[in-house]
Amino acid sequence: MADWAEEWLAHAATHVRPRTHEEYTRWVKIYITPYIGRIKLEKLMGREVQALLDKLAASHRPRVAQLTRVTLGMMMNHALELGVLHRSPVQSTRAPKSEKRPMSIWTPEQARTFLGQLRGHRLESAFYLAITTGMRKGEILGLRWSDLERDRLHVRQSVAVVSGVVRADGPKTQTSRRTILLTPDIVAQLERRRAAWQEEKDHAETWEGDYILSGKGGGPMSPHNFDTVWQRERAQSGLPQIRFHDLRHTYATLALARGADIATLSERLGHADSSITLKVYVHVLDEQKKRLNLSLDDLLGGASSSATTDEAG
Repeated sequence: MADWAEEWLAHAATHVRPRTHEEYTRWVKIYITPYIGRIKLEKLMGREVQALLDKLAASHRPRVAQLTRVTLGMMMNHALELGVLHRSPVQSTRAPKSEKRPMSIWTPEQARTFLGQLRGHRLESAFYLAITTGMRKGEILGLRWSDLERDRLHVRQSVAVVSGVVRADGPKTQTSRRTILLTPDIVAQLERRRAAWQEEKDHAETWEGDYILSGKGGGPMSPHNFDTVWQRERAQSGLPQIRFHDLRHTYATLALARGADIATLSERLGHADSSITLKVYVHVLDEQKKRLNLSLDDLLGGASSSATTDEAG
């Protein structure tokens, strides 16, 4: 299995992003080869895989077992495609279910409070974009001025740390490559950032690149440095301690509550399919359904009973 894992990783490197490949490699080395690396590929049985999944769920958490099953599944599917195996030992296994963690979001008042605290901050526009567009952190850090076209923002790349190096790569999925229509307040926010960016550039000894949220010398800002700022500002705000990714959930939840349709929201978020948006935000849609559960009096403003009486008379 150890040898097959290396062969699969070499194959995966040709068609996934470097960051994704780094994650695959880390997962294989930590959760797969130490446990079943000595078993021959053709000798691996479903019971060994199931035993591994159960062990990981008990010693770590169910999510680790779930992702291990997914990774093993991809490894076995590659063996099936090449005719090395005729049946995947992963098919007969089940990863334990994990309890779904309640989604953490900020209310409109909390989001407004946080943005008010950041007024004039160098990274204000980053948090503004997260809350008003639902963009991912890597996508925001990957934005360049060449991606801004009047009231349209083109998401073309994402910034991540790969093997200790900050680098820009294609977005998460093909549908993540998208164009976001901006409201006038977002455009104004970005224009203020452009003025500050130009001043930074004018005073720098060397400058390369046109990243909106530039790091030293004009290159992309390190996600680690960005996280440091986010964690500090979040702590100082006194607001509920949510993750940065929860700002994306905050945007989507508030947009749905305001009547945004699923198809448009899914496209704006860069989801591969509207079904993903439905699955993630089903709780918001349930609340909308409750509000639409209206009686005739609710719909007609209390006129139903008198109208019925008049017709009967």
